[in-house]
Amino acid sequence: MIKWVMGTFVSIFILVSTAIIFYWRDIQHDPDTADMLAFFVFLPLAITLLLTSPFIIYSAVQRYKKRQEEQKQQEQAALAQQQTPEEKAEPVRTVALNLYSGYSQHAFGENEQIVEELKNFTSPELDHQLLNAYGLPILSYRIKDLDDEIELDDDADEYSVDSQRSLRMRRLVQQQLVQHSDVLMQIAEHLKQSALFYDSELAYQYRMHPGWSDPNHQEDESLEPEPVQPVARLNRINIHVVLAEDLLHLWNEMDSQQMIMEFIQDFQVIPEQIHIEHHYWGSKNAYQDWFELLEQTAAQTEDVSLIVLVDSEIDQGVIDEKTWLTDHYLPAEFVSSCIVASTAVQINQLEPFKMLQLVLNEKNIAHYLQQHQMTELAQFDQEQPFVLMPDDPTQIKVVKQIEQSFAESQIETHHFLYTKQSIGHTQHLSKVFSFMLGMHLPEGIISMIYSTEHPATHVLFMPVSHETPQG
Repeated sequence: MIKWVMGTFVSIFILVSTAIIFYWRDIQHDPDTADMLAFFVFLPLAITLLLTSPFIIYSAVQRYKKRQEEQKQQEQAALAQQQTPEEKAEPVRTVALNLYSGYSQHAFGENEQIVEELKNFTSPELDHQLLNAYGLPILSYRIKDLDDEIELDDDADEYSVDSQRSLRMRRLVQQQLVQHSDVLMQIAEHLKQSALFYDSELAYQYRMHPGWSDPNHQEDESLEPEPVQPVARLNRINIHVVLAEDLLHLWNEMDSQQMIMEFIQDFQVIPEQIHIEHHYWGSKNAYQDWFELLEQTAAQTEDVSLIVLVDSEIDQGVIDEKTWLTDHYLPAEFVSSCIVASTAVQINQLEPFKMLQLVLNEKNIAHYLQQHQMTELAQFDQEQPFVLMPDDPTQIKVVKQIEQSFAESQIETHHFLYTKQSIGHTQHLSKVFSFMLGMHLPEGIISMIYSTEHPATHVLFMPVSHETPQG
């Protein structure tokens, strides 16, 4: 608009100046300074304002209306942003599962011993079998007991030096399976009884292989088969092996599956009732993938699941690769496993030892604890930690977010137990391993897991006797 006004002024100036000059020349007028200003400045300016003022006024009114409309839209948008979280926020819900057994192993030891060493801030030890680029020993979190067992393992000769990582992880998985033997035996018996009672096809499979049901079985047609007792339906056992994503093309799934299948079949379970699945997770999505797996398990009301999480970087080949990036790489190895099922699943002669509860879409944990009368528990007045934190406490953002999340609760900083430092740089599955350590916090308390990666998700390991809300 300014250009248009200036153009109009210039045009009028030229026309008026030309007319005035010719007129003065005709009348032989000798103008003074006042005449020059009046006819060459003020007159063109007055004519310009007279001609353009309607357009200027109209434009100003339009701009004012437009500004008012934009301001109104901004206010509406701001109001909508304030209302959206409340209107669209997902409702708080809980996912509950029963834990029937759980085991963990780390350089610190097993189960509760790991938690105790975390409280003592135990440091890594010098590893003379792993060398950096300068040929010097490095620090590591090595499970030393595993070295002796591998030396006695007859299958170790089948693996080359380059696959020490796979060998150690295979052995760790084997150890975990053995730890669950008693529980697996009861599950196997229930699976067999369920098949004989509910599923004629699976029952036929069992009867075609009497050795599955009775190792001392003898053919005797004169003996009538014992009647099958009714049991709660149990279709199969799902076995999930969770590995780091960098093992996707390195882990021998066929070998792993055969090892697990043979172990489970020793409990006289037919293959049709065994499902084995391998997962490869990275540090960015492992925690979310873990939650999805637990929700999937909670929805399986006729299955029971054995989940084994394992990782190891105690391998010179891995160290040679990693030390290209840093001279201070700290490798670790760990394994954790649990037998878990939906709360709707009932297993003969087995009772869960803890309940795992996921609290989803809950931003105010203090409100949740108060709502379910958990703040009255004695553990809140004690100094013992009961909240495991898999995040890095050296990051200021992490510390501030944790303070904000628990500001209104009775949970104090001395109730937190950070786990990240104890796993070194082996971080693909570190948060999930930290999660599973919650199984091993002292009995009789409600232990919690919290990560800033999922601030609206809280995890509680609860005594079975504690009444928990379902959602």
